[in-house]
Amino acid sequence: MTGECMKVKIGLEIHQQLDTSKLFCSCPSKLVESKDFKVMRKLRLAESELGAIDRAALFESERAREYLYASPAEASCLVELDEEPPHEVNREALRIALQISEMLEARIFDVICFMRKIVIDGSNTSGFQRTALIACDGRLENTGIATICLEEDSARKVREEGNRAYYNLDRLGVPLVEIATEPTIESAEEAQRVAYELGMNLRRARVKRGLGTIRQDLNISVDFGTGIKANRVEIKGVQRLSDIEGVIKNEIERQKNLYAIREILVERANKEEMPEVKDLSDAFKETRSNLILKAPGVYGIKLSGFRGLLSMGGELRVAKELVSHSGLKGILHGDELPGYGISAREVEEVKKLLEVGEDDNFVIVIESADEAKKALKRIYERALECFDGVPAEVRRAAGLYTQYMRPMPGSERMYPETDVPYMCVDTSNIEIPPTLEERKEELIALGANEQQCYELMKSGYEELFESLVKEFGEPQVVLRVLNNTLVELEREGMDTSVIDIEILRKLMDGYTKGLYTREAIEEILKRVCERMSFEEAAAPFKTAGREEVEAVVSRILENERALIEKKGRDAFKAIMGEAMRELRGKVDGKTLSDVVRKKMEEAARDEAK
Repeated sequence: MTGECMKVKIGLEIHQQLDTSKLFCSCPSKLVESKDFKVMRKLRLAESELGAIDRAALFESERAREYLYASPAEASCLVELDEEPPHEVNREALRIALQISEMLEARIFDVICFMRKIVIDGSNTSGFQRTALIACDGRLENTGIATICLEEDSARKVREEGNRAYYNLDRLGVPLVEIATEPTIESAEEAQRVAYELGMNLRRARVKRGLGTIRQDLNISVDFGTGIKANRVEIKGVQRLSDIEGVIKNEIERQKNLYAIREILVERANKEEMPEVKDLSDAFKETRSNLILKAPGVYGIKLSGFRGLLSMGGELRVAKELVSHSGLKGILHGDELPGYGISAREVEEVKKLLEVGEDDNFVIVIESADEAKKALKRIYERALECFDGVPAEVRRAAGLYTQYMRPMPGSERMYPETDVPYMCVDTSNIEIPPTLEERKEELIALGANEQQCYELMKSGYEELFESLVKEFGEPQVVLRVLNNTLVELEREGMDTSVIDIEILRKLMDGYTKGLYTREAIEEILKRVCERMSFEEAAAPFKTAGREEVEAVVSRILENERALIEKKGRDAFKAIMGEAMRELRGKVDGKTLSDVVRKKMEEAARDEAK
């Protein structure tokens, strides 16, 4: 297995929230924090219309979990609780989806039919997600767009506790456009670039902005030239564009590790039926391990040929895969023992009981008999997949690494939606917004340079810039606020969401009327972020008149006479600094500098006399 024969195929799925009310009711699309979890559900598995069962849904159903829901009245209703049928499809959301399809030069279908996609992980109270195929065969520069769908977002998971998952229904039903590219991307760097370009183009339409409003799923398959089928792995929930490159590179390394393990395994052992789960209590009769002493039971199985392989790969090691499949928080295995208070003698006893050979390994589960047998069955099934290389599966992004979620779903998970009528499509009134290049030219005409345009479009502030400059002028001041000040405040941990268009209008209105200086702008916005009204925030920074400035400087010079006598003109910097601290935001730097120099010169002349 060499890097020279490695072929990588990557496809992107971009999920972008639309800036409208919900897809099947009139509730607003906003997040509302709530700790009031009133509704509890259990979801059961159902067959498709053809009598088949989707394996991903089967995996979730076997977990037999309970789901509790918070349903805030400000952002959810009976539709989200699945106590009422869906209302008429949100026509504005459909219009935006069609507009995006036109922007991407996709072929729009004449008739749109919603489908139900089985999802029983609790993220949909109904047990399915409604989704409609809008268009196909689009293009973004050199990347093909396979499909464009309109669908409803899932409920927002708040936390998990044991066998319970807690969800908030505020996000359920928010309209999403899902854009899937062709799997023709060949590198992590290219994938990140395509995702960025697609995200920038989506902002031409009416979409939501901010973290959590756009999510990237990645489809990755790697052919290492071994003759083994390259299976597709889907990675869900990459929220930051900047993470895409790192996630893909780590996933490629994970798959390399799995293929390396396969090559060792097939030389050492063959696939076998699962060995008998054995009670290992006898090996730990005199144990001093607190882990074992507190255990309801200790059970294990042999893994033929796995000596040294479970810890191979460091952060990407197979042991983590086994834990994910087990449904437990952790397992013990031969590559990490002795340890955890378990002695070398006890390890040898375990090997004897499990009949572990020279090339073999073992896994121990600390659980009751029934739970241990279930967990060890899942562990063994995943271990057997190591003989084939990389299994097709769905994983979730966890930082720059991934974790197992469920098996890859099949076609059985989709079936027609019976509560939403089909719709005939009319694209005659769909207006296509300006291209990015056209938009850039509009912003340049208002006073921004190319780099500033890039920053505005990246942050989504181009409309704010356009509005403020057309009303107040001063493009460089507006650019400084949008491209720099707001970013700096966010880095300091401040909540800039309170700075809306009206706050910015008041800010620019006061500045252009000379009520406060450019230097005061950042301080005013900081105080607004601290939940002050704009008037309270701006009050301390009223522009100081010339007489006030001269009086402050004269007082400072009088207090610092000794410093001036010692350093002469070299004391200017210290005097200027003290004056700036006292008059911060009330006078611009040039005016203050002129006054300090003038007053120091006058003082020097008086001293000479």
